[in-house]
Amino acid sequence: MTTEIEQWQNFLTTVQKDILPIYRRHEKEFDYMRFHGRLHICRSIIFAEIMASLYSSFMEIDKFAIRYAVAFHDSGRQGNGIDIWESVSAENCGNYLRQTLGIDDAYSQYVSQLIVKQKTPIDINQQIANDADTLEIMRLKTKSGFKPSYWHFGKNIPELISWRETLIDEAWQLIDFTEKLNRQLVQTSYFQDTITLAKAYPLMGSILQEVEG
Repeated sequence: MTTEIEQWQNFLTTVQKDILPIYRRHEKEFDYMRFHGRLHICRSIIFAEIMASLYSSFMEIDKFAIRYAVAFHDSGRQGNGIDIWESVSAENCGNYLRQTLGIDDAYSQYVSQLIVKQKTPIDINQQIANDADTLEIMRLKTKSGFKPSYWHFGKNIPELISWRETLIDEAWQLIDFTEKLNRQLVQTSYFQDTITLAKAYPLMGSILQEVEG
């Protein structure tokens, strides 16, 4: 049985080795502006991890499911704009879990379906996955264009409400800073380098330090 720290390290390796190359191909084939590229995915994973960790003090959270759903959520894209390829991304996720990680069909199906957005999230895990993508809209609209009403984090738990503004602020700072570095990040350590940059911010840094042990 692997520890939580080992699970995170295994996931980090998987993202860098197997998942980010999908998005690098997208950047070369159609996503020239990198709207849905590697940096978007890395930050989305980080934001989801922060929210999942905060929620875990109050309810059961499936971090494994959230991590893989977020990591694969744009993997099926064939263009930018409205995402009409969610089902393809979900299929990519499910296939990877079954064929590469040896996960059973039922759980693979559950994780992959977190990618397919619903009017109302099916559970807290899908809500967190969606909320990570919602925070990332700031890469396109800046913080001033962000609408917190569309972001569900903390609304259902009073103890988390106070973290909303902090997380929005830190997410925007990371987005703004890393977008300026986008093409300078090292390919072989892309995810780890993004995590290192996120640690500069108090809330994200404290949680990521705990995750890494």
